[in-house]
Amino acid sequence: MQMLKVGVGHASTYPGFCEEHERLFGSYEKSKIFSGEEQLVSQVFRSICREMVVQQVNLECLIRQEREYVQIQQEHFRKETDSRLVQRGAPSDIIKSVSLTFEDRMLAALREETAKRRTILTSFERDLYAPSCHDVLATGGQHHLVYQFVEVDHSIPVCLAGRGGFGYSVDDQSDQFTMILNVLPFEDRTYILAAANPRHRELFYQYMDYQTQHGLALLSMVESWMVHGSDHWFMKPSVWNSIDSARKAKILGDILDEDRHIAQEYELSILDDLRRYILDSIEREHQRRDFDERAWRYLEGQRRKLTRHAQPASG
Repeated sequence: MQMLKVGVGHASTYPGFCEEHERLFGSYEKSKIFSGEEQLVSQVFRSICREMVVQQVNLECLIRQEREYVQIQQEHFRKETDSRLVQRGAPSDIIKSVSLTFEDRMLAALREETAKRRTILTSFERDLYAPSCHDVLATGGQHHLVYQFVEVDHSIPVCLAGRGGFGYSVDDQSDQFTMILNVLPFEDRTYILAAANPRHRELFYQYMDYQTQHGLALLSMVESWMVHGSDHWFMKPSVWNSIDSARKAKILGDILDEDRHIAQEYELSILDDLRRYILDSIEREHQRRDFDERAWRYLEGQRRKLTRHAQPASG
């Protein structure tokens, strides 16, 4: 995995809409401000549409890989069998086609992943896409998704949009929590837009309230989403280039680790300048005695992220 440079216009535009419908989102992109709830809901819808297409493409790719693998498997078997028959005196190419029902480990893994992706797509369409379509088309009335919008009074140098979540259990019943998050930076402010299905209302608000309770928590949330959540994000090249090469490699490698999730705080700092600015501001305005032991340990942990070295991968 590697970072690639793209233009600002490309980064901010979802190609799934035609030019006419893309203009529906142009008002707040030009004004650099969201003037009402309708615009916020439409931006969430825009992100959900992109994620829906991503899930569809992922599923189609897996189906195609499975089909191609079966074809290769059958052709290999046909040629091998034909070669052995020729060795026994049979005419060449006597076998025209074969149909195998044998499932090797590779094919089993492909089918398992295809079934997993189909389940994800079905759940996403039911829990987020269909309700979002209602909300963006409705003119008043109750929303079919729950939303939370946060305006930050400084620019976070990351633009992010995508899906994240984690599994959980209640009374021995397992479930999957999935939500949409947007981080939209402008020159002097940043908008945080989030949405989830109402059946996860309580968990959604608990998560968002905890992650946005102060600047460092919000910053950590954004970094966690960059690594453990959506891989659809953009940042200023100068910010990325300021990170040392070992930490860059560690970040890009951790993005591929699907065992982590958005509720887990990332152990390394990505947005160093912003973290340093927040910590320095706190230290200028407060003294050690203003914090209890737990709060002070938290601040020290955030400071250590700036100097923590990425550990090389084992093996």
